[in-house]
Amino acid sequence: MSARLSRWQIGESGTAVTLDDRGRGEVTFTVTNVGEAQDRSMLAITPLDGAVADWFVVEEPQRVVAPGASVVYPVDIKVPPEVPAGTYGLQAVAYSADTDPQASSATSKRISLALTRPAVPRKAPRWLWLVIAAVVVLLILLVVLVT
Repeated sequence: MSARLSRWQIGESGTAVTLDDRGRGEVTFTVTNVGEAQDRSMLAITPLDGAVADWFVVEEPQRVVAPGASVVYPVDIKVPPEVPAGTYGLQAVAYSADTDPQASSATSKRISLALTRPAVPRKAPRWLWLVIAAVVVLLILLVVLVT
């Protein structure tokens, strides 16, 4: 391999993201070309802990990066409503688009996703309303009969 092989560093905006009630959020990754030549970086997201790749959207995952320069990749997170509350995760991998990813990749720290869902108010069971109605009817009959 040539001495001009790109090397990447990757940093993250944080290691924990709390998603909103709709399961949405964002994390950013800063990828720096610490090599000696201009190269094209690729950013890929690896889902962890039950997360699914479709939850993560990286606009323009391939970018040209000059030596010593950095690019910022915002990653939109959109968890479907049917996914239960819990903790999920992801990691980002930056690598050269022009070489074997294993030869030039850098992996971010693990990002934890905290998904909470609003509590759904429980409805009273139908039988409870029937019992209340029966008691009310009995009380009315009792009042009518006693007076």
